[in-house]
Amino acid sequence: MNSATDIIAAIANLSIPMTNEEIRTAWELLRLRNDRATRAAVRTFNKGDRVSFLSRSGEHIAGVVTKVNLKKVIVATPAGNWRVSASALT
Repeated sequence: MNSATDIIAAIANLSIPMTNEEIRTAWELLRLRNDRATRAAVRTFNKGDRVSFLSRSGEHIAGVVTKVNLKKVIVATPAGNWRVSASALT
């Protein structure tokens, strides 16, 4: 089990009965891990960095970081400011 796809497949095929409390605990652990990864990605950016990302419509947008929040980065572009997830920035 090396990839996320393998892990997801293993979870989907679990035949072990789990209580709602066990499911909630597992969900909370996954959410915390995701939060840590998001915050680590945010820490790689600083105000003034030039970045780019793909919009929801697939358009390539470039801009400059104006603010770094806990989970999102504010990017100033010619079209206005965007709140972008750090994992979507390059």
